[in-house]
Amino acid sequence: MKSIIVLLLLMSATFHAQELDVDNTQPISLEQLHLNGKVKQITTYRQTKEIDAKPIIAAEKTFDKNGLLMLHKIYYQGRLQMTFCYTYKIGNVETLTEIEAAPYGNTTLKNFSYLEQQIKMQAYVEGVLRDGFIRKTNNNDQVLYSKHENYVSNSYCEYGYTYYENVKVKQQQGNCFKDGANHYSYRVDYTYKNDLLVKKQRSNSISKNDSSITEIYSYDNAQRCIKMERYIDTVLVNKETKVYASGVLKEHHFFNKADKETKVINFNYDPQQNLCRKSVVDKTYNTTLIYTYDIAYF
Repeated sequence: MKSIIVLLLLMSATFHAQELDVDNTQPISLEQLHLNGKVKQITTYRQTKEIDAKPIIAAEKTFDKNGLLMLHKIYYQGRLQMTFCYTYKIGNVETLTEIEAAPYGNTTLKNFSYLEQQIKMQAYVEGVLRDGFIRKTNNNDQVLYSKHENYVSNSYCEYGYTYYENVKVKQQQGNCFKDGANHYSYRVDYTYKNDLLVKKQRSNSISKNDSSITEIYSYDNAQRCIKMERYIDTVLVNKETKVYASGVLKEHHFFNKADKETKVINFNYDPQQNLCRKSVVDKTYNTTLIYTYDIAYF
């Protein structure tokens, strides 16, 4: 299943202690989306409680009987904006077609090719080569090197990775170039305790002004991440906490540097333990976003 991953850009700022930033991915299967049962389709509705009279469609995902994502539609204010169509060959993504709605209406075709320990993608917009990537792995299917290139802007980024005893990622380094000049570099170092990620430190170099972002993770007895503290140059800037019940995530809390809660997300699940409702309460702007997930099963 790992080999069918569609690579995107890396480094997510969200609270996923177990999901390391080694070529961040777009989930394309039930397994990667953490869905249970034989899911056929998920329709997502979005409602701003203070504004919208009723829920508005936001997205649709359709899967085949093997659990692979075949079609993904994204809506804005109820209108279709983007459509993603997948094809597969021998368990691997072969093509991804991205179709923009009017007035832009561009179609991007991404072709994937596979060699031993290597994946290559090239993206064509209306038939013109725009960008691509190459990804090289070791025998354990761990990323050793990747390069993401934009041919239109004459820019590219290269990423390298090292591992502890070939298991846990130890360090990630990135360098980005524009017109042949290195304009951005960073390094991420990972620290573990009892096989759990406890510290992630990212050092950035932007226009020769260095900054360091450190994330500290804490766990409960079930080895679930329950707290993340984020620092910039040793100064606490925010933190997040998670609350679990009956084996699933129920609450996700966000706090600012003054330890004042700014946002809370509540989760509800269906009998298959799939997410069916999510409410996002923004305490800074006094708004509530409600997401409902209508799930159809085979």
